[in-house]
Amino acid sequence: MISQRSFFLLSCDLLSLAIAYVFGFGMRTGFNEYALSRLSFLYFSFIVFPILFYTFDLYYPYKHFGGMQTFIDVVLAVVTGIILSAAAAYADRSLILPRLIFFYTMISLIPTIYAARLFYDFLFGSRLLDKKVIVIGTGPLALEIVRTIRATPHSGMDIVGLVSTKKVPSEKKHGIPITGSLKDLITLIDWYNIQLVVMALEAGEDHSETHVMADLLMHRVQVVSSIHLFERLTQEIPYKLLGPQYLLGLMSQVKIRPYLKMKRVLDLITASLLLIFLLPVFMFALFFLSITARGKIFFYQDRIGKDSIPFRLYKLRTMAESQKGHLYITRFGGFLRKFRIDEIPQLWNVIKGDMSLIGPRPEIPYFVTRCRKRIPFYDAVFAVKPGLTGWAQVKFRYTVSAKDYEQKFRYNLYYLKNISFALDLLIVLKTIRVVSLGRGK
Repeated sequence: MISQRSFFLLSCDLLSLAIAYVFGFGMRTGFNEYALSRLSFLYFSFIVFPILFYTFDLYYPYKHFGGMQTFIDVVLAVVTGIILSAAAAYADRSLILPRLIFFYTMISLIPTIYAARLFYDFLFGSRLLDKKVIVIGTGPLALEIVRTIRATPHSGMDIVGLVSTKKVPSEKKHGIPITGSLKDLITLIDWYNIQLVVMALEAGEDHSETHVMADLLMHRVQVVSSIHLFERLTQEIPYKLLGPQYLLGLMSQVKIRPYLKMKRVLDLITASLLLIFLLPVFMFALFFLSITARGKIFFYQDRIGKDSIPFRLYKLRTMAESQKGHLYITRFGGFLRKFRIDEIPQLWNVIKGDMSLIGPRPEIPYFVTRCRKRIPFYDAVFAVKPGLTGWAQVKFRYTVSAKDYEQKFRYNLYYLKNISFALDLLIVLKTIRVVSLGRGK
């Protein structure tokens, strides 16, 4: 579901598209009957450009938009929109605009879209619209959610303090004010004009006064669990702060999702079409590897798949061995990795049923063994088939350390909990962005 802030940005963008369209015609012919006859281009833009802006994270509500990276993302999104518009106009002549009008429309779109982000930063960066928040609990989970809220740009939340389950609470916990005890909850809500209550109680905390929370139903105050809020702010799940019941329940729920059956059909159809579509690129890669690479063209490696069953993963060879026995990435291999061309053979893994197009990336047995020792309930990732791409891949950098694997697991848990066609589609769009910009590894 789209948030109110994301909807605000979407509304600004639709207005910007309309202004850019009027400006484009105004610079050449004026907004006349001819402009009205070409409204199909504007309607097309209302669909395509918001999808592109969403792909480039320009609708993420908890983001600081004032930097140069946002401007670059806007430019890249608009340029991609220009390419798609040109391709669409080739197929449908009703979408064709005169070149200068099209040029003025697109050029004026960049500053208006970027200005909307700057206005968003100004409006929500002032914190005048922030909700007053108290967190029920004083354990690690409560402290972590407070830290996350404070570290998130434009969280829209102003932490008043913690509510303790103890009758005589201390004044502060790690520098965070403890405003009172649980029995004083309703009084605290009225006194501080609280608009949001975050539930962060843990198993070790006293629950004897939790009946007081039933009175929240009589107050116009929003109540949210800390885990739900953490997911919303970070798009990951803090597994270290959760009990085994939560993770075991998550693993069992994932396996009975009806979407997984439809997902297999989509995998077969999409992977087959991609193999046909990418065949020229694949043949080009095979040709250059055959004349530049020493040894075998294909690279095989054992990986761990669904239900911890090992399988053989296929890739194009991108590395060579030096005279001293050291492995290094070849120049052409680096190109293949950059645009993920080396992973095209994995479409065969998808067709065979070893993998899915979307899911946690499969790891080699050595790293799986290490992760099992370091990460509780790491086997949760084996509840679904591994993917050609996944949520952790589009959200996080290349994994190089044990700490990186922990972060990657947090993203994978988020994917498992929220697995759906909509999330898979978002991952596909973000993967296309990564591949088209040559940001693969």
